[in-house]
Amino acid sequence: MNNDRELLKLSLDVMLAAIKAGDWKVDGACDPDYVLKALRARLAQPNEFNPNWDAMAVIVEEQQRMAKRIAELEAQLEEKNT
Repeated sequence: MNNDRELLKLSLDVMLAAIKAGDWKVDGACDPDYVLKALRARLAQPNEFNPNWDAMAVIVEEQQRMAKRIAELEAQLEEKNT
C-alpha cells in the first residue's frame, strides 16, 4: 500500500463486499454501520500531506554538497595514508 487512503478504500471495498455477500458476522463487538460511517468520514477528509517542495529542494542540494565534500575529504585522507 502506498498510503493510508488506499488502505481505507480497500477496507471499505472489502467490507461492502462482505456485507453484500452476507459474510459479515455481527457479534455485538463491531457494528457495520458504525465502521462504514467511520471509513467514509475519514475518506472524505482532505489529504493532509502538503510538503514544502522549495524547502525540500534546498535540503537535497545541501545533502549533495555535503556528500561531495565528504568524498573529497575521504580522497585526501586516502592519499595521505598511502
